Amino acid sequence: MPTPYIRSASPHCVRKLVLLAFDVEMVLLALGVLALLVGPNASQSTPSPTPAPSPSVTIPSTSVSLPPATYTPAPPPVAPVGATNTSVSALDPRIQYSPNWQTTNLCSGTSKSCGDAGQTMTFQFSGSAIFMNLNNAPTGMVYSATVDGVTDVVDAFRQGQDCGVGWSRFNLDNQLHVLNITILGPSSQTPASSISQASLDVTSLVVTSQASGTGSTSSPKPTSSALPSNMVSWVAAVTIAMVCAGISKLFI
Repeated sequence: MPTPYIRSASPHCVRKLVLLAFDVEMVLLALGVLALLVGPNASQSTPSPTPAPSPSVTIPSTSVSLPPATYTPAPPPVAPVGATNTSVSALDPRIQYSPNWQTTNLCSGTSKSCGDAGQTMTFQFSGSAIFMNLNNAPTGMVYSATVDGVTDVVDAFRQGQDCGVGWSRFNLDNQLHVLNITILGPSSQTPASSISQASLDVTSLVVTSQASGTGSTSSPKPTSSALPSNMVSWVAAVTIAMVCAGISKLFI
């Protein structure tokens, strides 16, 4: 069997192959260096996504601007002769409360209390004056009191507990009236630590009333023994007729 012929590479070809391998190695090395130089810059130049701005949320303020107090306590006038004072308990069914009022025990007795702004109390009465007894205290609230369309803004805050008259209205006509109480909010004088305990505490109402006709004087009807004028005229006519008849008989 004949031996295959193998042609040996010439030195010139070997040199070309070596140079080609060297060139490839240099290209790969250059690409590696380029990757090291360009890679970090490329990662830095890539812009990161900008997060969408979160919508701003406005938290409503818990403080409410209340109207200034317009009521100043004043001593009541001297009660009219024959006037009577009637005490009405805070639990009296004639007093109408909105739903959030609670029964409490304050000022050595039973009371009605509420700390929610907007809650109301209504009472219908007949009399010339009305007084509302409260637990006036550091937790007292601001409220409005309206009678006959006239409104007082009252601040029940006190430095210390004061069980007594918190509001009154007198010099009213001795007739039917309606009292409307509306809680407005905590007093601006209430310490921050006591606002959560703020409430309007009603203990009782007192109504001053007069019996019909009491306090007024009526002029007595004039009395006279004189006869009415028509009766006088009739008597005079009869008398004249009798005199004339008597005179006529003298001439018969």
